[in-house]
Amino acid sequence: MPFKIIQGKLAETKADAIVNDENMDLGLYEAAGPQLKPAREALQSTPAMTPGFDLPCKKVIHIQEPIWLGGTHHEQARLEDCYQACIDMALYHHCQSLAMPLICCKKPGFEKDMVRQAPMNVIGTFLETEDMDLTIVVDNKEMISLPEETTKALDAYISKNWKEEVTEETREPETTSDFVKKVKKLVGVEQEQPIKPNAWFIDADDHEEANRPSGLTVGMNKKAGKKKTKKGKAEEKPAYDPDNFKWFFHQDEPPKPPEAPVVEEVIEETVEDAVAVEGPQEEENKETTWKEDFLSYCKQKDLPDPLLCRKANISMDTLRSIRISLKAPDKDLCLALAIALELTLDETREFMDKAKAPLSASDKRDLIVSYFIANGNHEIYEINEALFVYDQPVF
Repeated sequence: MPFKIIQGKLAETKADAIVNDENMDLGLYEAAGPQLKPAREALQSTPAMTPGFDLPCKKVIHIQEPIWLGGTHHEQARLEDCYQACIDMALYHHCQSLAMPLICCKKPGFEKDMVRQAPMNVIGTFLETEDMDLTIVVDNKEMISLPEETTKALDAYISKNWKEEVTEETREPETTSDFVKKVKKLVGVEQEQPIKPNAWFIDADDHEEANRPSGLTVGMNKKAGKKKTKKGKAEEKPAYDPDNFKWFFHQDEPPKPPEAPVVEEVIEETVEDAVAVEGPQEEENKETTWKEDFLSYCKQKDLPDPLLCRKANISMDTLRSIRISLKAPDKDLCLALAIALELTLDETREFMDKAKAPLSASDKRDLIVSYFIANGNHEIYEINEALFVYDQPVF
């Protein structure tokens, strides 16, 4: 996962490098041991890099957060430059992962929306061309908040579309008629088969000759033999077949009608027309797999792989494994790819159904994602923020 927001302590976060904001009390000097502070004091530049010592990281990047000057001195740009400097230094030293605090989150003057949006802008642009695991660590979830309008609209959407999950305890008892319908459907009998009005049955031993249709002779299972006709000739009856328990009916074949003349040219034209019409229909009616749909959407959207990874918040290695595999990935990856490909809500539902991981109206996480997709917002970082605020797993 290239970018994520987690709640915890920065001093306990495992990464190749972590960022120390010297104006924030992050507890890094205490956790790193007595060697970190002298190493930092020996460096006069900012940002500066020192070893991690006793911290669960290799390097520590030291910075000083910008100062609020009334909002007229490009404070947001300076805040974004601070994040960019940290990422550039980590990239220069070949770090594969970087953990940072939410800079200026406790600084007077900096609004929550500005503090929240600054790292998203920098990280989003960076991951369009580069690949690195980036983490924002916050002390408590109150440091990340959604706009009030978004929160109200999201709550209303969840309340409107929420459906309780049916379990064995909440399932209504099944009636006898419902059970019979299920059994009929299982055996392939959707409805009762009506008895034909002209259906009749013959018992070889008990049925009288007068009750048989005229012109029809019947071959029986026990007494299959010869029957005397008026002229005294014997007529052969069909022999009993032990593998077929139906009655055999024997009747003289009526004269065949004269064959109609066949026009070869008309037949050829008809066949050609049928092939021309039925060919495309068969291709259109052919149901595609999840993998085929994924590759088709990738071709339609024409997104470079780094941009696709950034929009799905996945690594390049993950994307390569998805392309190689014949099976659909897990639900999280499928949904992240649907967001990255900017599918509509109907397309997303079909996409997830083919992956055998359908969206559920009983899952708050699925409803939150559906809300953003339905409103045309496919920015996965904003979706992750909402998931984080609502205590749901992020992508």
